[in-house]
Amino acid sequence: MKSEIKDTVTAWVNRNLPGMEHDLARICRIPSVAEIPEDHKPPFGKACADGIRLMLQIGCAYGFETDNYDDSVGCIHYGNGKGKHVGIWSHLDVVAPGPASAWKLTDPFTPFIRQGYFIARGAQDNKSSAIMALYLLRFLKEHGIHPDFAIDCYFGSCEEQGMYDIDDYLAKGYPVPDVSLVPDSGFPACCGERGSFDGILTFREPLGPEVLSVKSGNEIYMTPDTAQIEILLPEGENPLPDSLPQDTEAEVRTDPGTGRKILRLTCHGVSGHAADPAEGINALTLLAERIVEYRLVPERDLTKFRFIAAYNRDPHGRALGIFAEDAISGPTVSTFTGAVLDGRKLCLSFFSKYPVTAGDLPIPENAKQAAEQTGCDLEILRYGKPAYFPPDHPVMKIFAEEADEITGCGAEPFIMSGGTYAHKLPHAFACGTGMPLPPPPEGLFLPGHGDYHEPDEAVPIERMRKALIVYILGFLRMQEEGMENLSG
Repeated sequence: MKSEIKDTVTAWVNRNLPGMEHDLARICRIPSVAEIPEDHKPPFGKACADGIRLMLQIGCAYGFETDNYDDSVGCIHYGNGKGKHVGIWSHLDVVAPGPASAWKLTDPFTPFIRQGYFIARGAQDNKSSAIMALYLLRFLKEHGIHPDFAIDCYFGSCEEQGMYDIDDYLAKGYPVPDVSLVPDSGFPACCGERGSFDGILTFREPLGPEVLSVKSGNEIYMTPDTAQIEILLPEGENPLPDSLPQDTEAEVRTDPGTGRKILRLTCHGVSGHAADPAEGINALTLLAERIVEYRLVPERDLTKFRFIAAYNRDPHGRALGIFAEDAISGPTVSTFTGAVLDGRKLCLSFFSKYPVTAGDLPIPENAKQAAEQTGCDLEILRYGKPAYFPPDHPVMKIFAEEADEITGCGAEPFIMSGGTYAHKLPHAFACGTGMPLPPPPEGLFLPGHGDYHEPDEAVPIERMRKALIVYILGFLRMQEEGMENLSG
């Protein structure tokens, strides 16, 4: 019987893939980068509001009831249940696309399909999940399946920049499901999210007048792919070697005002999520190492760049006093992602994730004390406690097992460094849609392209197909095994 159900679900999903691609393209054309007002209250810019409204319009066209909560969170409803509700939470806002010139395959908001990949900003993170949730409801509706619980598909608009949409939603007392799934990570399921600690470290001692500018990083949660410094050279001197590494380039020009030579040194890395510094190559680390290696600044300033290089080469937060470790989530991850001059002072932005069992540690106090000893001021941008969902919860077990069968991802729930709506919502866990798949066709994406937050962001259409099958089978099992599963 189960194989027949699986065949029915698979056949329906295969028939409806073109429709999913069409609806996803409509949503991906909206440049929904959140705009955050000073009071952090919704709405979060016209584009994000337009995304919510379009998603609800598509839901209405398929015959579902919808709600719009302040142009900040939208909801498509299915079923009345018996007073119980299951939520699926995705987000329609996206990270800034960066310069259009960085996108090689398409404009960020002009969806494009090539070699089995749907390419557009937000395609993977997280608009394809929103469309998947809608098509789950379509399957149930078309097959006349009415679970003993209502299913509410929610769509947020400020996930990438603070999750103020969820803060506002919860503060206003809007409906909260009994249990929620967040398809914004990987299969099988995420039973915990590490705590967050991000900030800016500013050296009190100014840099010398030789340093004209420092620039690295646009997003605190991404390791930079480019870092640059401009230095006024001593007269008649060029401290660079005859040949530079491939990742480093230099340009020397003459200042028309003083006639002095100005060196612009640029290092190129590979951008990646700062929660996993090893997945990319941090250009700021390379720049700091080159500055120290070539002794491009006086000794009083070299110590600052030595600090950057050492911190990023051992990215576990020891120098900030925030190191912790446990068996389930591993050690703290912390890395500098940005550098800029404020006047003459060097400011370093950092991103950190700490273990799920370290929620009672005095993280901010330890960091402030360590910053003081380093000669820095610390500005805390974000301090979020870790989140944990019981891995033996029946709903989590259902989806882990279904995901394992369809994707071969393994059935053990995991801990992750990324942050999702599950961190804010009660009784919530992240589940999908990432999965093991063959690598992209050779040559389709440049290094540092094609993944979430990267230029040419893309989602494999096969991932969309399999993820929808997992979700449909998971909800069918929830219905089959009874309402008691919601409470665990």
